[in-house]
Amino acid sequence: QRQMCIRDSISTLKDMEKDGYKQLSGWQLGYGYIGINAGKVPNVNIRRAIMAAMEPRLAVEYYELGTATTLEWPMSKVSWAYPWQGEPFESASKNNNHDYTQWSNKDAAKEKIKDYMREAGVSEGSSDLKIKFTIAGASITEHPAYGVFKQAAEILNECGWDVEVKADSQALTKLSTGSLEVWAAAWGLSLIHISEPTRLRRI
Repeated sequence: QRQMCIRDSISTLKDMEKDGYKQLSGWQLGYGYIGINAGKVPNVNIRRAIMAAMEPRLAVEYYELGTATTLEWPMSKVSWAYPWQGEPFESASKNNNHDYTQWSNKDAAKEKIKDYMREAGVSEGSSDLKIKFTIAGASITEHPAYGVFKQAAEILNECGWDVEVKADSQALTKLSTGSLEVWAAAWGLSLIHISEPTRLRRI
């Protein structure tokens, strides 16, 4: 329902253009991210396998085309510190193993996951592969990361894992205490960059 509300709002704004209103694009410093608690999932190859199952495109598609983009680094692309495409981005991405988040189809993802499982020394049904994916809020489907989590859980479970996707209204509190394993969260500031006319506005 929330996704439909977003699309309805965008449709309303487009209709208002007929009356002389004009849409302005705004870039925010905030961003959404998926995190894994290394304290709860200590094996780095299991963490890599989890991320190999994630397809960020599904979260981006939750929004209207062009209003969200995939990030390779945990910061907004508006930030001056964000490493853009090309050097030094490509070499830095390679050195930080960002390649494991890239895959072309589910079969390729499964092969990558199984490779990481072998490197982790775990097999199908292992207790180490019982993981909970947590989405903050009361409704599990009204969240941009739900599609990512749902598909990732399906892929991992087909590889012998036991992954459950749950909504939790207390997720942010639990995140602060380090009790979550895998979660979807967001970080943001109130500084917004308005592209037309070009100006900075603090709200």
